[in-house]
Amino acid sequence: MTKESYFEMCEMLGTEPKDDEIPIEYEDLYDEVQEAISVYNMLQDQWDTMNGLYLGKILSGIVDILDIAQVEDRQTCYKIIQLLDSNRSKIINDKKPAK
Repeated sequence: MTKESYFEMCEMLGTEPKDDEIPIEYEDLYDEVQEAISVYNMLQDQWDTMNGLYLGKILSGIVDILDIAQVEDRQTCYKIIQLLDSNRSKIINDKKPAK
């Protein structure tokens, strides 16, 4: 749900929008988070093809990508990437049916 559709829904229901329920959009994120997401999306995925498990991003080319993207705060960017990948791994692998 976008912010716009949330506000429309509140208007139709005659309720006041609540700050903690307003959907966050990409533009609302800190610049460092947007930058980390951009770098994250450039990294290659690694899969266990035998079991169909997502193993995470391959980080071997991250230094080159950070250079090209001119990332200043590499440590923060790396921490955000690790957080994104950890959460994504959990979400993807939890959807996998148990054998």
